[in-house]
Order: sequence, then C-alpha cells, then structure tokens
Amino acid sequence: MIVGAPAGARELRLRFPDPQLRDPTRVDLASGAASALGAGNRESAALTVRFATREPVTLLRLSRATALELEGIAERVEVSSDREMPVEEILRRLQASEDDQIRRLRHYQATNATTLRFQPGAGLQSIEATFEGEFFYRQGLGFDWAWAEPLHQRRSLAE
Repeated sequence: MIVGAPAGARELRLRFPDPQLRDPTRVDLASGAASALGAGNRESAALTVRFATREPVTLLRLSRATALELEGIAERVEVSSDREMPVEEILRRLQASEDDQIRRLRHYQATNATTLRFQPGAGLQSIEATFEGEFFYRQGLGFDWAWAEPLHQRRSLAE
C-alpha cells in the first residue's frame, strides 16, 4: 500500500478495517529493504498501525492470514472407493450427445474454396487455379457443392 503523509506530519496512524491483516512492514523506496513495524494494535474488526515518518510517501506491506490459520476453514475429504462407469451409462451419454448434434445440424451452408496447381512433367511453368462456391448439407440428403467462376489463375516460373 502506498501511503502519502500530510505536509509536516511526523507520525502516521492508519486503521485497516480488516481483522485478517497482520505483520505491517515498511519498505524503503530507494533500497527495497523492509523493516517490521511491530504487530500493530489489533482490535476485533480492525488493525491500527502507528509509525514515525519523515518521508512524503511510504510503502507499507501487510500480509493476510492463510486459509489454514483461519478457524472453521479446514476440510478433509476421504474417497473410500472409485466409481466405475457402467457400459449402459456410457452408451446413454453417447446417444444423448448424438441426438443433440442431430437436432442442431439440420442444414449447413458454407463457402468452399479449393486451390489446384497444375504442373506439366517436362515444363518449367505451373498454373494455379482457385475455385470458390457454395457447400450445402441437409440432414438425410447428404452434402453437395456448386463451383462458381474461378477466383484467380496464376502462372509461375519454377527456378
């Protein structure tokens, strides 16, 4: 936490309304060295820290109690046996997944682009052609596509 001191203040008194905070430590901004400020004054619902200062800005580091240190948090779980999934349940889940997919995929339409490269065996040139067209799928009918005009043709010289 970065703390700005009021002009002319020689001592700061900070109150943090969190009962889990502890170990206030001041960090020197120039060297990074940390110095403990004592335990502070702990109240039931807050931590109050008092320290002398001459700097306009102070870096204060606080730590929090771990989950193990807090009361009522500890938990213990014991596994007495492994559960093996029966074949019937596996098949039931697979069928449910397939039924869901069939309901979602009644029809499908997309754009398909295919690039073909033709190169004669004895020649040094190759020709590329890209075709684009619609791709269709309907449940129970399968798929089909329709090619439109070629997008582009390109000739290249092999090196």
